[in-house]
Amino acid sequence: MGDKYRFTVLTPRLIRMEYNENGNFEDRATQVVINREFDVPEFTVKDEDGVLTIRTEFVEVVYKKAPFSKYTLTVNTYAEGALINIWKYDEKSATNLKGTCRTLDRVEGACALEDGIMSENSTPVLFDDSTSLVIVDDGWTIPREQVYTDQYLFCYGYMPDNYDYKLALREFYMLTGSTPLLPRYSLGNWWSRYHAYTQEEYTSLMARFKREDIPFAVSVIDIDWHYIKIDPKYGSGWTGYTWNEALFPDYRAFLKELHEKNLKTALNLHPADGVRRHEAMYEEMALANGIDPKTGKRVRLDVLSKEHMTTYFDIVHH
Repeated sequence: MGDKYRFTVLTPRLIRMEYNENGNFEDRATQVVINREFDVPEFTVKDEDGVLTIRTEFVEVVYKKAPFSKYTLTVNTYAEGALINIWKYDEKSATNLKGTCRTLDRVEGACALEDGIMSENSTPVLFDDSTSLVIVDDGWTIPREQVYTDQYLFCYGYMPDNYDYKLALREFYMLTGSTPLLPRYSLGNWWSRYHAYTQEEYTSLMARFKREDIPFAVSVIDIDWHYIKIDPKYGSGWTGYTWNEALFPDYRAFLKELHEKNLKTALNLHPADGVRRHEAMYEEMALANGIDPKTGKRVRLDVLSKEHMTTYFDIVHH
């Protein structure tokens, strides 16, 4: 650890790397990383002539004590003591084995995947946690006080005679927490169609499915459940929280009926624009968050305190 940098050797193949001009670092859990209490592996540190070298059995980090760049940070990977790869900071791997895709909206056929945590030939992969919210003592999340470089270097892949990808997954889950067990109903059939159903049309459709013995476990109501045709001065109708009473004149009865049919219910929601002036609950939400409703200033949901978010759910529910 230096005045502006910190390296944490979590495993022989997994290293946390931080750089902050202010010298402040985050030790609390984040939305993504909840555990850094690993058994400390064997490693050596050499600090000579302004160059810091950290060496584990498989990885050697060579750092010139300046903001991370391809000129200041190099990582060498080894197998059975032999050098097999030299990587410059932020260099993209041509052999990355890829991860997932953030959204399948408007995707037809194949789509590009984001990089995953593994690659062939042990080419290091950077996992960036710099902008994740921090988890505080009561379990709530808050923005970081400072956004700085906070990354994890995954150096998995090449092992003598095999590629140890299972180890990469195990240690990733140690870092981020185990995947939650899905509720049984979520593994059933879901009904989701982008269509402006009315309350009567939707309940009639569910009744028809039951008559024809077509089983469904989850009922998804797409974005037309809320108003989407709004005054352009408020932005697009993609985000919304007010039930469209022209389509759903009694949404409480609608949801109750779906529940009585043993259907779990989901509302398609895109929360990016927060709560804006046209929403039915805007005035209460604005006041609850210290905003004068006369200003028309939107209520951002990504920065709400736990108290204010609870107020939000109470207002929407009632």
